Amino acid sequence: MKRFIIALIALLINSNLFGIVTITGERESFQVMLKLELIRDDNTSVTLLDGTKYVELKSDSNTTGIAASLSAVRPDDGVYTKIIYTVYKYKHKLHINDGTADYYTTDKSIVQGESWNLSTNIAEYGYTVTTPPSPIRTEIVLAKPLELVSGSDASLIFVNKYDAGLGVDYNATIDQATWIYEPTVASSFLPSIPTQTRSFEIAYVGSGDEVRNKITLFMGNTGELLGGYMMKLSEAAFNATYLTVGDQNGDDYILSFQDADDDSDGIHGDDYYDINVTLDCSNNAYSNFRIDVVVDNVHLGDVIGEQAIYRTVTVGDLNCSDVTVP
Repeated sequence: MKRFIIALIALLINSNLFGIVTITGERESFQVMLKLELIRDDNTSVTLLDGTKYVELKSDSNTTGIAASLSAVRPDDGVYTKIIYTVYKYKHKLHINDGTADYYTTDKSIVQGESWNLSTNIAEYGYTVTTPPSPIRTEIVLAKPLELVSGSDASLIFVNKYDAGLGVDYNATIDQATWIYEPTVASSFLPSIPTQTRSFEIAYVGSGDEVRNKITLFMGNTGELLGGYMMKLSEAAFNATYLTVGDQNGDDYILSFQDADDDSDGIHGDDYYDINVTLDCSNNAYSNFRIDVVVDNVHLGDVIGEQAIYRTVTVGDLNCSDVTVP
């Protein structure tokens, strides 16, 4: 029997987030209890994770719980075009320092949004479980479909890259944190292990301010586009996430990134960002950049903000880098 392996890989990609990190510390473990479904082009589905087990998303090794638990599971042959994942709980183990004291998560379960009540006593160090008020369901269209053919191995790869530093949401004092996170540089579900990334930044200028996004594309071993991610480098930047449509003709790309809040109105696929761009790795340059913001299937052009006070500009170079898998 041929294998179907799902793997979680932490990629090593250089990044250059703006801002000064004032919180130090370490997130030793970040786990999620989720249901993971793979959707075929005929709209049938197979459940890969049933939502009863935690999966470790923060790992220093190339062996993870998700790979071990699914290495013997192989869906039926066919073309799979979507991923649906539903999050039920998060589990956090971390410690931080604000320059005056050390704070630790403790063994407790709370509703997401409530205070974590961090402890200054290392003897109480443990796992804090946060449960969303209702399960968080996300539907992702695979930029390159996963094709399962009889007699062949196949893999579904989830890649995730955190930037250095920690961010904290808190009420009044740091020990009353309601969420602690590492900024996500790039994240994607891919039909095979990527061998290269192509990344660049775009900026929006208006009223004397500038905000930025970072776009990262994952490429396969023959140069084919596997997937991508659009990160917010500034709070007011475009709210994009996963690449859902990706076409390339030589150095010319037609891309579509899902809005992070696309599903919030119960309608999937009507909020996204269409991008056209030319990427030239030989000269570390990108050009011919155009973006069209689509909200509720209405095309707004290259605007950001309700009053359209920002306009997009290109900035910096294209970075084409080989992928390092730990």
